[in-house]
Amino acid sequence: MEAILKRIEFAVAAWLVVFLLFLFFVPRVFADTTASTLPMQVTVFPDSARVVREGSLILKVGPQHILFPDLPASLIESSLRLTVEGPSGTKLFGVGMKKEFTPEVVEARTRKLKERLQLLEDQKTDLVDRMEARKTEIEILKGLAKQGTDTAAKEGATHTGTIIDFTHSAGAVGRRVAKLLAASRLDERGIRNLDLKIAALNNQLNEGSSSAREKRTAEADIELPKAGTARFTLTYQVSGASWSPLYDLRLETEGVNPSLDMAFNAGIRQNTGEDWKNVMLTLSTSRPTEGTQVPDPTNWWLDFINRQVLKAKRAFGMSYSLPRSKNAELNNQIFSDDKDVEEGPIPAEVVTAQTVRSEYAMSFNIPTRRDIPSDGSDHRVGVSQKSHPVEINLVSVPRLSQAAYLEAKIIYDGEQTLLPGLVQLFRDGDYVGTTGLEAKAPGESFDLGFGQDDQIHVERKAMKNEEGDARGLFDVNKGERRYHWVTTIANYHTGARSVEVREQLPRSRQEKIEVSAGDMKPKPAVEDAGKPGLTVWKLVLGPKEKTKVDFAYNVKFPSGTQVVGLE
Repeated sequence: MEAILKRIEFAVAAWLVVFLLFLFFVPRVFADTTASTLPMQVTVFPDSARVVREGSLILKVGPQHILFPDLPASLIESSLRLTVEGPSGTKLFGVGMKKEFTPEVVEARTRKLKERLQLLEDQKTDLVDRMEARKTEIEILKGLAKQGTDTAAKEGATHTGTIIDFTHSAGAVGRRVAKLLAASRLDERGIRNLDLKIAALNNQLNEGSSSAREKRTAEADIELPKAGTARFTLTYQVSGASWSPLYDLRLETEGVNPSLDMAFNAGIRQNTGEDWKNVMLTLSTSRPTEGTQVPDPTNWWLDFINRQVLKAKRAFGMSYSLPRSKNAELNNQIFSDDKDVEEGPIPAEVVTAQTVRSEYAMSFNIPTRRDIPSDGSDHRVGVSQKSHPVEINLVSVPRLSQAAYLEAKIIYDGEQTLLPGLVQLFRDGDYVGTTGLEAKAPGESFDLGFGQDDQIHVERKAMKNEEGDARGLFDVNKGERRYHWVTTIANYHTGARSVEVREQLPRSRQEKIEVSAGDMKPKPAVEDAGKPGLTVWKLVLGPKEKTKVDFAYNVKFPSGTQVVGLE
């Protein structure tokens, strides 16, 4: 009996040793755990964005296989990075993307849009059916009227009763047809309104691209030496995001010295497939998706064009030119924090973004968290606001416009380069228009027009426009046209105003077309060598004062020829 017990004990011990060896040599098994992460920081570039997601989990000791779901389909897989913080000794064995995609999810918003779209389509169908029914009724009424006309014609004018019945019937038919046509016109307007609403809903549905419905999942293997909290930071690049500068320039002309306030804003748009809610935003001028290598200039070859290939390309609308970018007209938004003051309201302090400059790019850290949904629409974010020195000048170009324009010479004294973008112009609180702005360096000046001055009246009249023979021994075979213009400028301001009048002599592309200046009154200012032919008068007009400017020129050309651009 003892021998049997010893053999059993030996067998159990041997089995235990084998089991322990099995556990030692078998690879560690990672348990699947899902970690929820949310976008916390976003850096938007002109052509993409970098997203930083954060999340945490309480995990048990040992190996773990962590899944990070709900990542956008626009994620650039090679840009994915993961950092893990946990108990001392925590190990990360790498991160990657799961190869399979989650099935397409029909969002509640999409279903609602489709339901609204179907309702509008049904309403449109009802209106079309009613219009068709009226059209049929009108055709029937016209047929009955024609029958009445034929009957009256057969019986003749001696049948008084027939004529009276026909007259009453025709009047009734006419009134009914008019009523039906009026109702159909109302329904036509209803259909046009429905078409606009249907088009708007279709645009909203189209904006929800596949990237907004498809999601991706990242996965990582980690190991914890003991139970504790693990914090995860996912960083990745996404396409479908961009930002562009836009400016809000407010010119104040009242008072002794004019002032100009410039608000630098950003228009952010994204259709990445994930909503950025309550995130810290950074705007960068860097372009990470563009090529990083210097182009090779030696790969330049000349060859004969294959006409068949060129013909095929033209047939299919292929072109060698690069597409031009479209700008959308952007509005502005200024960041400000309300500051309570005991003695009454005062203008709010403007909170601006922190500018971070490097040798090759600039970044702007937005001071407050923002929501940027994935809807492809423009979202305005304030970046900075500052006043700049400005000089105001009234300018008139009578040949092109009989008006005086307010031109502001702005001296940009900002600390960073002024980026190119759209500009919205305001003068004394009133919106006057939109223009574009090129890049400007600190200290550089530029001119912008702020609309017409209604208190300066400009009128240009032709005093002489004659055609005759030229005088001179060498000009006997030439024709000549003389032009004489008189421009009247009147100042209806209560104070004196300086006005600059600009006229341009026509410039010839041909040696046989000669242009010469005529009588100029008063004497114009010295010509600018960089702008040949530009004639400028600088006038000072008192209140209610008028003055005149004479501008004349002669054009000689061979007799019997036609010259383009004379007037």
